[in-house]
Amino acid sequence: MASLSSGAQGRGVTLIELLIAMSVLAVLAMLAAPAFHDTVGRHQLSAAADALAADLTYARMEAMQRATFVSLCPSRDGVRCSDDSSYGQGWMTYSYPVSGSGANREFAAADQTFRLLRYSRTSGALTVTAADGDIVTFGLQGQLKPSGERGGRSWRFCILSDTGHLGSGVSTSAIPGTEIAAIASGSLQRRRLAVDESCVPEVR
Repeated sequence: MASLSSGAQGRGVTLIELLIAMSVLAVLAMLAAPAFHDTVGRHQLSAAADALAADLTYARMEAMQRATFVSLCPSRDGVRCSDDSSYGQGWMTYSYPVSGSGANREFAAADQTFRLLRYSRTSGALTVTAADGDIVTFGLQGQLKPSGERGGRSWRFCILSDTGHLGSGVSTSAIPGTEIAAIASGSLQRRRLAVDESCVPEVR
């Protein structure tokens, strides 16, 4: 009987230890969850900023190599340009001939002179907003073409972690926002935003 009692006590202690271990793991998981969320958010924001910067650089190089206009516009489906300044659901890169119709033309799938070069999408809860709703275009010398709103000045994108409502991104210490600016020459400038720094798009 003594041996049975000892065995029962041993099993009881093991069960208690298991419950304690599970409780400790649960607490550690709760503590680690915010840090993991921030890590994922930083990666998604960085990936989106890298992709946008890469496509802007690609568009500029293609404009010079092809001797055509190359434009970017926001797009939700890779078929047509969206009529707003939000790039959060994706963007198109496309070329078309230099002609009397000018630059900053919307992509026209039925027009065989237009060529879709890339369609890129973001992942994660991000707000990606352009300085204005105009199409961004690079000319034959790689320069940023003027538009009705921005003239020949620089043009910028703001990339922020979304707070849960589309278009309500914010720069935080855990997930800092990024600003990408295309200056008149066509080259890019990139910087990290400070905590709570306003990133309301404006032509500068």
